[in-house]
Amino acid sequence: MTRGSPESLLCVSFGQRPEATIVFRAMSSLVVPPPLATLRNRPFSFYPAILNIEHNKWQYRKATWSDVLVVNSRTGQEIWIPRRFLGEISRIEDPMVIVGLLRELEYKQGAVWPYQRRVIEMPMAVGAALPPVPVRRERRAPVVGIRLEPKSESHLFRIIGGALVLGIVVAYVLVNFYRESIGGASNRRPPHSEATWRTHGR
Repeated sequence: MTRGSPESLLCVSFGQRPEATIVFRAMSSLVVPPPLATLRNRPFSFYPAILNIEHNKWQYRKATWSDVLVVNSRTGQEIWIPRRFLGEISRIEDPMVIVGLLRELEYKQGAVWPYQRRVIEMPMAVGAALPPVPVRRERRAPVVGIRLEPKSESHLFRIIGGALVLGIVVAYVLVNFYRESIGGASNRRPPHSEATWRTHGR
């Protein structure tokens, strides 16, 4: 088997017959240029800007099948950007071409990584009071107000009411007794009175 550039040759022979030789041509893997390659030496900026890098002015250098190498125009710093994070390129070049990033990236330890925002809890001051814990309030049944009279007034009202009832009963008994006594006296007239009436009638 013989190898060449840019393609590789693979020769396979069957027996001693040269006409039975089969030649396979394998093309080397080609790297598809990214859209940044169309910018050539024109500077561009990333949006959003890569964190932890002061100047956001870059130029395209080269690319592989998975990453793109860019160089900072001011500092000369080179970094590799994964292709999966590259977005579209703006058509307006005023004041500079903008290359979109699909994720917010940060530069650390010599490479770029997806930036993850973290919530930092502020430490409590020494001697500070603990925040109040919200208490879950249960809904209770409505309370109906009942008016309670004082004990002395209620006792007085009972005495007066009892006296009134007793007076009414006594008056009723006396009236009945008086009526019965008058009715009985009229029915029992003395005999001399009738004789006297007859005598005077003559």
